[in-house]
Amino acid sequence: MVMNDKIPRLYLIVAPFIMAFGWTWYHLSKHDPWRFVGITYLLWIGLYLGWQGFKLLYLYLVQHYHRQQFWQVQAVGFLDELFFWLALFFGVFFLRNELMSLAYVLVISAIVFFRTRHVLKKHPASEPWLKTHTAFFILGWFLFLVNSACQYAAYHYYILDANVKFFNIVAFRAVAMTALWMFAFVIALFLYSVIRQRILKIIPLLLWVALFVFFIAFWVVNTGILYYSGLYFSPAVLEHTSGAGAVAANALTLYLILGG
Repeated sequence: MVMNDKIPRLYLIVAPFIMAFGWTWYHLSKHDPWRFVGITYLLWIGLYLGWQGFKLLYLYLVQHYHRQQFWQVQAVGFLDELFFWLALFFGVFFLRNELMSLAYVLVISAIVFFRTRHVLKKHPASEPWLKTHTAFFILGWFLFLVNSACQYAAYHYYILDANVKFFNIVAFRAVAMTALWMFAFVIALFLYSVIRQRILKIIPLLLWVALFVFFIAFWVVNTGILYYSGLYFSPAVLEHTSGAGAVAANALTLYLILGG
């Protein structure tokens, strides 16, 4: 029983340390140890206090709105463990191989999936929650693989330097981008649930799909020039766009002349 009480405390201490150390390991020089250690320590404190504040806010909201007892007891008790598993994504900063990074992220996400699923099973009405939980993770894995492919292709086909090596930040960026798209999807679902008119309520979801398709198209046409070059639109794409604008302007001018 004593061990069970200590484990959540270890989660709360270790998780922000992994995040802080992983970030500083990638972004800061190890040749200045005092700066490295100092910033790591400050990040650890900030992340620790930030997570404590998040837990207090979560507990206040579920109690204020009288949510089901599961969200006030079992879910709260699981938060520190969830924080620890999510922090392990920062471990990708220490890997140098793209396949190993991809496998690492998928393994950690699978652990998060099964642990959260185990906790959700304790909910009195767990069946719809489990279905939603599975659907969200499938979408998340799909988005991660797509984002990983885009990130990796941008490095692999970088046209200005054939010697550019793979960086572990690629996998981490894919995780961050996946989290951003999932957050946007949650907002779209929320708007879908609160908007009453049938025609209007589908607009947020359609907008999310349209933005994601545009994002993929953007990466496809710009693959190979996005890193280090400072160019975020392919010169060929800009040339075609300029040509299309000129054609449209000429067509409009001709239409006005003939119409006049």
